[in-house]
Amino acid sequence: AAGHTAVVAALLQSPRVQLEAALPTGVTALLAAATGNHVDVVRLLLAKGANACAEIAASGATALHHAATHGQED
Repeated sequence: AAGHTAVVAALLQSPRVQLEAALPTGVTALLAAATGNHVDVVRLLLAKGANACAEIAASGATALHHAATHGQED
């Protein structure tokens, strides 16, 4: 995970980046970071305005659900 935060921060500087872009499954960058226990990336995305309440359509799960399911306590 080393360096992911710096890479994400650099990408977020681009005006072309869509913070809420999602895969066809509904997974956003925030959901992926929460699932992967990338706490610093989650914090960065939230600070930039990522929607913490965004849900995956099929399951209704949010980033918080994914973090808890994958054992993240932060």
